Amino acid sequence: MKSFLIMAMFGAFALAPGSALAVDGDCNNDGQVDQADMDTLMASLNQPADQPGLANCDYNKDGGLGLDDVGEHLQNQPK
Repeated sequence: MKSFLIMAMFGAFALAPGSALAVDGDCNNDGQVDQADMDTLMASLNQPADQPGLANCDYNKDGGLGLDDVGEHLQNQPK
């Protein structure tokens, strides 16, 4: 039981927003970069990037989501 709890706590930490597993462009924090991320980015324009996932789309790291971030997101989309 003790080892299960340790593994469960480690798993929760490893998947926490802002962890090393964060993916640039993954605005909705689902581990993929796809159209859903662009939809999330567009719906979040002019908002602070302080929610889980949104920081992954703040390409210029200014703390907010703007058209410059949209342009960068489009350039970084997988082909």
